[in-house]
Amino acid sequence: MIVEDEFVIAASIQSVLKKMGYSVLKLISTGEEAVLVAEQQKPDLVLMDISLGGKMDGIEAAHRISFHSDIPVIYLTAHSQDEILERAKITQPFGYLIKPAKEKDLKIAIEIALYKHKMEHQLAEHDRWLNSILVAFEDAVIATNTLGQIQFINQIAAQWIGLNNEHVKGMPLAEAVTLLSHEGAEAGKEETWNESEIGILHMWKDFPFLLKSEGQKIPVEIHENAVYDKHGQVQGRLYIFKDITPLKILQEALHRTRNKFNHLIDHASSAVILCDREANVIDANQNASEILGYSREKLLTLSLSSIELHFNEQEFKEKIRHAALEKPVEMRVVYQRKDHSTFPSIGVMGVWKKRERTIVLFLFRNAAYGEDPQELLHREEDEFNETYHALNQIFSESNHMFKSFDLFEHTKEGDRSEDVTLADENID
Repeated sequence: MIVEDEFVIAASIQSVLKKMGYSVLKLISTGEEAVLVAEQQKPDLVLMDISLGGKMDGIEAAHRISFHSDIPVIYLTAHSQDEILERAKITQPFGYLIKPAKEKDLKIAIEIALYKHKMEHQLAEHDRWLNSILVAFEDAVIATNTLGQIQFINQIAAQWIGLNNEHVKGMPLAEAVTLLSHEGAEAGKEETWNESEIGILHMWKDFPFLLKSEGQKIPVEIHENAVYDKHGQVQGRLYIFKDITPLKILQEALHRTRNKFNHLIDHASSAVILCDREANVIDANQNASEILGYSREKLLTLSLSSIELHFNEQEFKEKIRHAALEKPVEMRVVYQRKDHSTFPSIGVMGVWKKRERTIVLFLFRNAAYGEDPQELLHREEDEFNETYHALNQIFSESNHMFKSFDLFEHTKEGDRSEDVTLADENID
């Protein structure tokens, strides 16, 4: 679209444009008409003279067209005074040509303006997509510049800290976010740091809680990622604050379940060993440790082949099959202690199979003390049935509640009533 109040000049430009292969909507001589036609017909580009007939000059018309219709404007004018250039720059034109412009200069200016406008649209579309993703993110997201000043927060972050994008932009991250230690102490607000080198996450390692604007304290997991420019220089950082309250609830529930399990096997009168289907020991009680002469930690590094004399893998797998299909299997095996001495045992073996996990339970006693084997077996069966039933409830609870947790991940002496962590794999 050509906006020019001198008809001869406008017609000449129109002729040149048609020769270049462009179509021209119409020749317009006033700013008011230019704004109206641009809004109605949406031309790809406007060539705008600054001095026009009517009350509205070309700069005002270009400003309105850019604002309301998002159409690129190139000024084509005889004016080159500094004050006019300054006014024109405010409207962010896509070009500025002094009349009379050469045909080649006009062609280059138009092609650059159209390409630049296309790229800006693509960038704006990309920004809209990115903004939509960040807004929809279930975690709090905060972006900072190289000085640690907030440039963007998503809706979740705004809700948590009680401030929106407009209020926090430019605010130091450490000032906007309140983090607490286990004891309730606040992380410092006045620290300064070289964001381009080290960020701020290292300062927050002892502050695992975030204080929300309404006063609620929530456990958070914080991730920090540097944002780089095309030269590999840090432009800023992206911080993601994840509310891990559900994870903490699960961990506490698993902790209680693990404690129930420990209490059960530790108070059994028999020696108790649990192993996986590959015969690797995954847990044992104190009785098993004492009767075999190994520390509990050492037992958890062994397999049945290390403690059972004449261990046969095929027989072991056959017993697993029978125990899984029928009732618990009677066991009469000879165990070898750490000092290589041996003793006969009598006991019972049972199997759980849950979610492709196989857990084998052994309850046994030393049969070398002259007690009646049948009486020993009867006592073992009674305790086994009681233990098996109780453990079955625990395993069922564990499988129902903790799809990604492993009840046997931490079973060393120092961990029996301490922290519980996520397991990477099933026991199989």
